[in-house]
This record gives sequence, C-alpha cells and structure tokens, in this order.
Amino acid sequence: LPFILLFLFTLEVVSQINLNGTILDSESNPTPGIAVVLKSADKNNVIAYTYSDDNGFYELSIKLIGEYSLSVQGMGYASRDIPIAITTPGEAAIQKNITLIAKAFELKEVEINAETPILIKEDTISINTKVFIDGTEEVAEDILKKLPGIEVANDGSISVQGKQVEKVLVEGDDLFEQGYKLLTKNLNAGVIDKVQILEHFSDNPLLNNIQDSDKVALNLTLKVDQKSTLFGNASLGLGSENFYEGKMNLISFQEKSKYYLFANANNRGVDATGDIFQLVYPDLFTAPPYIGDGESADRYLGITLPTPNLKQSRFKFNNAELASINAIYNPTDKIKLKALAYFASDENSFVSESLYQFDVPQVTFTNTEVYKLRKKTKVGYGKWDALISLGKDERLDYIGRFNKGEFLDRASLLFNTESVLENATIETLFTDQRITYTRRLANKGALQFTGRYIYDEKPEQYNVNAFLYQELFPEQTTIEAVRQQNSNKLNFAGVEGTYILNKSRNYLELNSGVSVRNQHLVGDLYLIDGDNPQAAGGEYINQMKNQLDDFYAKLNYKYSFQKIQLKTELAFHQYRNTTVQRGRESRNALFVLIPRLGFLWQPKPKVNFIVSYKHDSSSLTTRDLRTGYVLSSYRYFTRGHTGFQMLPGNYWFSGLNYGSWSDSFSLSVSYFLNNNKEYLSTNRRITPNYSLSENILLDGKQFTGVSLSMSQYLKDLSSSLRAKFSYNENNYENRINSSEIRSLDIQSYTFGGEFKSIVTSTFDFVIGSEWTRSVVNT
Repeated sequence: LPFILLFLFTLEVVSQINLNGTILDSESNPTPGIAVVLKSADKNNVIAYTYSDDNGFYELSIKLIGEYSLSVQGMGYASRDIPIAITTPGEAAIQKNITLIAKAFELKEVEINAETPILIKEDTISINTKVFIDGTEEVAEDILKKLPGIEVANDGSISVQGKQVEKVLVEGDDLFEQGYKLLTKNLNAGVIDKVQILEHFSDNPLLNNIQDSDKVALNLTLKVDQKSTLFGNASLGLGSENFYEGKMNLISFQEKSKYYLFANANNRGVDATGDIFQLVYPDLFTAPPYIGDGESADRYLGITLPTPNLKQSRFKFNNAELASINAIYNPTDKIKLKALAYFASDENSFVSESLYQFDVPQVTFTNTEVYKLRKKTKVGYGKWDALISLGKDERLDYIGRFNKGEFLDRASLLFNTESVLENATIETLFTDQRITYTRRLANKGALQFTGRYIYDEKPEQYNVNAFLYQELFPEQTTIEAVRQQNSNKLNFAGVEGTYILNKSRNYLELNSGVSVRNQHLVGDLYLIDGDNPQAAGGEYINQMKNQLDDFYAKLNYKYSFQKIQLKTELAFHQYRNTTVQRGRESRNALFVLIPRLGFLWQPKPKVNFIVSYKHDSSSLTTRDLRTGYVLSSYRYFTRGHTGFQMLPGNYWFSGLNYGSWSDSFSLSVSYFLNNNKEYLSTNRRITPNYSLSENILLDGKQFTGVSLSMSQYLKDLSSSLRAKFSYNENNYENRINSSEIRSLDIQSYTFGGEFKSIVTSTFDFVIGSEWTRSVVNT
C-alpha cells in the first residue's frame, strides 16, 4: 500500500508541469489558430498538441521528465522548433512566448509537414493519421474510429461532429457513393496517409463555392510511396472451431489509370460490406440532390428476427465472400471513365427464443417462439460513369447502375407446440440511368439539367407449411400450407432544370421539373391442399397500377448580413394521380404548396443558433394504397388505405452549437417538434394464431425530441470525455380488436458517455457505455 500511494503521488506531482505562452507576429499582434505540437527530442513521437486561441495564447501539460521539442507552425509564417527540458519533478510552470516571422508563399506551393496533427484550410480539415494510430489498425474504419471529431457507429456509418458523412473518397475519387462502408471496411489501413474532412461538399466540382451545401465528405489520401506502382497486401487468419478470415487489397496507380481490388472471405461474423442496400440504392438514405433519388419498388416479404444490441461478430454466424474491383481511366485530360464490378454472397444463421405476452382488448394470451433462421444472399452490382469536360466551365456526367440480387430465407420454428417451416425467396432487378449537364456562369452562377430513368423489379414468394388461419377461412378444412406471391415493378422517368446564383449576401436557387412514377403490384395468397394451390381471393388479392405525375417548381433564397442568415424555401407541386384497383380507376389532381423558413445567428465564430419551420405535405405511396392483405410473416397480414391523398404536417427545429476543431470543449443541443394534422395509423385484429393490420386515417399526431452532446479534451490526461443524452416522445392513436380509438404515449431516453485516449502511447484505451429506456403508456 505505501508503494502504491507513493506511485500515485509521484504521478500527481509530475502532471502539474505546465507549458504556456503567447504567440505573436513580428508586429506584436496575437496570432490565433497556430499549431503547437510537443514532440519527443528526436521528433519521432507526438506527445501533445493544441492551437493558439483568439488572443494567441496556448497551453500544454507535460507529465514526464525529459527533453522535448516544441514545434510551432502556421500558414503564412516560418516554422519554429524550440527545445524544452524538464529536469525535476514538480517544476514550476514554463512560459514560452514565441514570435513568428511572416513568410510569403503561394498556395499551390504549400507543403504540409507530415507531423502536423490537424491543418485547417478553408473548407478542408486535414488530419495526419500518423499522430493518432498505434499500428494495431487493420482497415480504414479502425483509423477513423481514433480520429478526433469523427465517430463510427456499430453498423459502420460515419459522422463528423454529429453530422452524417455523405461520401468517402480516395484521392478525390468517389468509388462507392453512400455505400462507402465497403471501402472503409476493406481498404488496408497501412496505405492511408491523411484523412481530409470536406465541409460544404458538392458532388459536382463546377458547383464548388456556388451551391449552398451543408454536406460533409471524407477524402482518404494515400502515402506517396504507395502511389507509383502496383501494391497491396493479403492476410489469412485461422482459429478454433474452423473459424477463418481472409483479406486482400490490390491497388495500382498509373499515369492515366487507377485500379482498386478488394476481396474478403470469413465465417467469424465480420460484416465486410455494410448495408448492401446503401450500395445498390445509395440515394435512398440521403436528401435528394437529383431528380429520382430515393425511388425504388416496395419490398413486402422476408423473414427477420430481433437482434441484440451487441457487436455483430458476437452473435452472428456467417459464411461471407466479397469481391470488388474499381477502375478509373483517363483517356484524355477531359474525360474520366469509372467502372465498378461487385459481387457478394453471404450465409447467416440466427437462433432465437422468445416469449410474447398479449394483453389487449377482448383477449389475453401468451405465445412462445423458438427460431432457427438461415439467410442466403447473392448480389451482383455494376456501375459505370463517364465524366466529360466540355470546357473550362462545362461538364457532362453520365451514371449508370445495374443490380441483380437473390435473397433466400429458411426458418424452422416451434410456435407454441406446433412445428412450422418457412421459406422466402426475393429477387431484385434494378437499373438506373442518369445524365447531367452543368454549366458554370459568370458572377458565381450555374445552370444544371438532369434527365433520369429508373426500373426496379422485385418478385417475391413466401411459403409456410402450416395453416393457422382456420378462423379466417372456416370453409377450408384440408389446407396444409399457404403461399404469398407478389410481383412489384417500378418505372420512373423525370427531367429537371436548376439555376443557381450566389452573390455575396444573396443566394438564389430555382428548380423546375416533371416526373412520372408508375408502379404495378400483383399479389395473391394461395391455400395449398397437397399439390393443389388455390387462390384465396376476396380481401387477399392485390391487382393495382398506380401512376403519379408531379409537375413542380422550387425556390430557395438565402440572405446574409453581418452575423445573421435568413433562408426561405417555397415549393409548388401539381400532382396527378391515377390508381387502378381490380379494374376500378380513380383519378386525383392536387395542388400543394410547401413553405419553409430558417434563421441562423452566429454571434461568435464558435457559436451558432438555428431555428427552422417547414409545412409539408406527403403523398400516400403504393404500399399505402393497396386494398388487399399481404401475408408478410407466418402470422401477420397487412394492407393499406383505400384512397390517394396528401398528409399535411408542421415541423419545427431549433439548435445551439458551440465549438470548433481547435477547441477543447464542444457542445450541441437541439430540439424538434413534428405535428401531423392527419396521419396513417393501424386498425389491428390480434388473435393467438394471426394478426390482421390495416391502415386507417386519424387526426393529430405529435413527435418531439431533445438531444444534447458534449466533448471535453482533458490535456493533463491526453484524453477526451464525451457525453450524450436524448429524449423522444411520440403521441398517436390506433385501434385494436374493434375497440375504441386508444391513445399511445411512447417515451424513449438514451444516455451514455465515453472516455478515450487521444495521443497514442504504449497504453491506449476507450471506455464507454450507452443506455436506452423506453416507456409506453396507453
């Protein structure tokens, strides 16, 4: 015990050594934003770093006796290296005031010192990965998890200071769009030099500094010695119980071409692709920058089980194979051709035991389920781009995508005391063709025209070898099994024109276009007696064609003065809807006006307040309009609403953000409130063997929430402390078993924290926890 106390006392004394000072220019003016890096005497290791504040003041803590080098660097100034020596424990604070000499330079000739941890230049934040890694990283995702301000969720999605990342580029090239998880989960960590955070990111380089964008993207730059030849790596790991994992990266850089090859095979629960749908349908998960983004045919079937909130490799049994090749070829200085070929297959096994207690109007019962599920996936995907420069200010982009997939689900279920076998087969066929012409105009203006065609087809089949629905079909006494069969096809075509003008305080964006969305759904439930299937008919038939024409115009205007921004958006939609259900045709024509107002106040460079309001109207989709029931699992039937209409809503948002990249403390607080005057709810009939659910139209739904996150850099401990809290409350109504309309109030609380080392050393750590609690009141 005395030895432990002595050891702790010694650490406390050494940790008190403080190094601080003020950085001035040659005219004795404070110089903010200067990088101050404390290194070992040989300059090979970074001990700590900071940036000078608005008054030129900096402060660092030194915990160990020894000799150091203090490196001071800033754009426009000559760098300085100052020796620092700590000879005795408990030494008094060391003050080092520093004067920097201005150094003329041209931006094109600036060389970034590889040892500088973070360099901020306009909308680009460059992070030197060498400072933050310790050599244990295997893939790009492992590096990103250790960088300040960047968070990687359990599913591989990336955010920067709370904002979702739009894309991850490699040497400025976009390989996978929103399907970037395939890249970050497979690119070898050893080839990465820097990670650049691109703020106000625009997909089209001609629109940089013109388009008003709040998107964030990442760019991975590779080490110089890796870019002159063919290079790569391969690894193979074997474990007990026949577990294995193999990886391969192969990258080639030539004068006019680049090639990337990724391959992965494993059976230890590692997800090497992320969500496949984010690769095939990348625009389904983001705000639409192009006409047609987010369009896809509906999918109704598939066997799913609830999964624990744990790392997938701890409960997932798989057999995955992945191969992906990217090629980028520049035949001339004005043409860039890109191609991607991708194939993935996976087999996943799940085991689940569940007990469900139902206490609903008119009935109380308990169901038990013992599930064994195996899912097989095969996906082939191709993408080709042609980027053609027609001149200094003109560009033509063509992007084509093709996907074919097969999803097979097989389940063995013990439902109460009855054995049930399920199988579902879903096939996908998807093509997407888009062409965009962009012209940059004088005085920060631009014109853009886009045309697009999408075709998506999803045939589905679901089989159950049991008949649990005698109550629904009392006349059927010899049925042994049931089958749900669907065919769903989507055709989408649209054209759009955009004009952008960005002048000092004024930003104007005008959009106008027309789109035609045509979806065809055919669905039938078959009751099977031996080898004789017969259609159930009646309420279990879906034969529907739906066409929605949208003629629209949008205006987006922003005015900025001093520290305030005022933003307004106004959208006009003329909808024409034609629905044919079982030979009956209905037509609707609706004019919709959607306004939005926004206010941003930035009293200080590190502080901003945001308030916005939007009145929106969303249209019912084909899924909502189907009048026949679809058997979506062994005991659940669902169907939609009977008529097309718009659902209005009001949306409020307010937020406060404090802090920037050079600050040790950052804080973000937000509040939102969504009110829906009319909304779709459910009318459900629940019994022990089956559940019928249909959409009904009700009035008055409210969803509100508060979130808070903060981060504090602890200099003395070379670590960071993060905390977050969120509260959501959802109020709506539904109906169960022909009861009166009932109200539901669902409250959800999430809170957590993380304690993480920042500067790498012989001992690095991450300690964190997250808790979620939900309360349902009826």
